[in-house]
Amino acid sequence: MFKFLVRFLKILVILSVIGVSFKIIDMVIHKDNYKEKEQANIEQIAMDNVLDRLSEENFIRNDGTEIIEQEADNNNQEETKKEVQVENKKVEVKEQIKQITETKNEEKATPVSTNEEKVEEQKIEIETKIIEEKQDSKTEDKKTEEQNIVKDEYKENSQMINKIKDIINNNLSDDMKEYGYNIVVDSSIPELTNEFTFTEQRVINKLKYKSGTIRIYARDYYYYGKYVSTQCFII
Repeated sequence: MFKFLVRFLKILVILSVIGVSFKIIDMVIHKDNYKEKEQANIEQIAMDNVLDRLSEENFIRNDGTEIIEQEADNNNQEETKKEVQVENKKVEVKEQIKQITETKNEEKATPVSTNEEKVEEQKIEIETKIIEEKQDSKTEDKKTEEQNIVKDEYKENSQMINKIKDIINNNLSDDMKEYGYNIVVDSSIPELTNEFTFTEQRVINKLKYKSGTIRIYARDYYYYGKYVSTQCFII
C-alpha cells in the first residue's frame, strides 16, 4: 500500500511537471505570437500614416497647387487679352488719326504743294519761252509789248464759281440742313485760306461741317500773260 502511494505521488509529480512545462511552453508561444501581432499592427499603423500623408500631400498638390497654377494661368491669359485689346485700340486710334491727317493733307497741303510745283514748272517753261522770244525779237515794238505784260495776273472764273455753287446746293451737310446756309462769292478769301485744285469730291469734303454763310471764290492764274491754273477757295 505504501509503495502504491509513493508510485502514485511520483506519477502525480511527473504529470504536474509535464503540465507546468506545457503551460510555460504555451505562454512562450503566445507571447511570441502577441509580439509578432503587435509588431505587425505597429507596421500597419505606420504604413497607414505614410499612405494618409502621401494622399494628403497629393490632394493638396492636385486641389491646391494646380488650382492656384490654373488660376494664375487664367489671370495671365486675361491680362494678355486686355493688353491685346489695348494694343488693338491704339492701332485703331492711330489708323483713324492717320486717315484724318491724310484727308486734311489732301484737302490743303497736298493739292497746294502739287499745284505749287506745277506752277513753278510752268513759270520756268514760260520764262524760257519769253527769253527765247526776246532773243529772236528784232523790233523795238515787240520788246515794248513784252515789257508791258504783267508778271502775275489773276482773273475771276465765273464758270468755276457757278460749278462750285451747284455742287454745294446738291450736297448739303447735316448742319446746313439743320441751321441753313447761304453762298457768298468773296474775292478776298484767297488771303484767308489755301487754294485747291477743283474736283467735285474736294468741294464735298469741305462742306462736312459747314452751315450759315459759305464764302467761295475761283480765279485763273496767269504768268506773263500765259494761263497756268485755276484756283478754288471755300471758307
